[in-house]
Amino acid sequence: MSPLDYKTESDALLWLEHETDERDKFDLSNDLRLASAGDVAALSRLHEGFGAPIAFGTAGLRARMMYGPTGMNVTNVRDFSQAVATVVEKDRSSTDVQRVVVGYDGRHKSLEFAQAAASVFASRGMDVLLFPRPAPTPVLAFYVRHLEAAAGVMITASHNPPNDNGYKLYMSDGRQIVSPTDLEIQEVRKTVVSDHPTEGCAYNVLPENFLDAYVSRLKSREHPSAIRVAYSAMHGVGSETVRALYKDEPQVDIRFFGPQEHPDPDFPTTPVPNPENQNSAKLLLDFAMSIDADIAIANDPDADRCAVGVRDGVDGWRLLSGDEVGAILGQHLASGGVS
Repeated sequence: MSPLDYKTESDALLWLEHETDERDKFDLSNDLRLASAGDVAALSRLHEGFGAPIAFGTAGLRARMMYGPTGMNVTNVRDFSQAVATVVEKDRSSTDVQRVVVGYDGRHKSLEFAQAAASVFASRGMDVLLFPRPAPTPVLAFYVRHLEAAAGVMITASHNPPNDNGYKLYMSDGRQIVSPTDLEIQEVRKTVVSDHPTEGCAYNVLPENFLDAYVSRLKSREHPSAIRVAYSAMHGVGSETVRALYKDEPQVDIRFFGPQEHPDPDFPTTPVPNPENQNSAKLLLDFAMSIDADIAIANDPDADRCAVGVRDGVDGWRLLSGDEVGAILGQHLASGGVS
């Protein structure tokens, strides 16, 4: 590893001058001190943090939580929120007050990042509504349309490792952004300055019963037959919504896999928090077998990805592939099922 070069050091010192997160400020200061003394690990972290800047893609942002332009941190969340606000405002008439909904999952720093984004949108004169607690990504997408919002931001890194976080953007149709919107946001971001006067810019918080509208919408669709389900939230935010959805459906016997039922940003029982990973799903499938379930269902940590396990004559239980799940859903819709 080469010694700390002048550009990396000067970029780091400039970032440190404007850093507002106390934890990131400490980590960066400490790494600069250690690197100057020849610490290889600190040098590596500095080169990582001040490498190629994080880019806004079709899924928004996703990166390791750390200082610098490459990481998920408060500064980057604020800067990209300013860029998002600029792009969203292009569709505003002179009399409109645009609404933005901000949600977050149970990962480390998700609430902090969500509050930072909400403050930026509020500083731009937008009507901002923040989730009162962690919730699934589909709830955010629902609320964008339900409240006729101009956009919605979900702080989550989906099924990435514990040290990552991310920023998903939904537009007024309730769908994730697609090109060229992502490229436009990325271009606007280049002109954003790091210092933003967001202090005192108030945003609102959705009521504690905010899940009711989402659950009510789902319940209006179909009433399932009698079935026993082994369910895992994969240490994410899906359990509360699933429990609310089926609390008045006695024919659906939902059995929650306890070790993975509640949010835990360290994901201690999974090699990766991806329910479609066979090794990650093994504990759930074992649980399904032990309770004689009819089906096993797992969500990823922000509950917008679903894996399905079924009985198998060879190994007892197996995961369906994404193609198999898609085929089943397609057949259901083609036969007149409710979408």
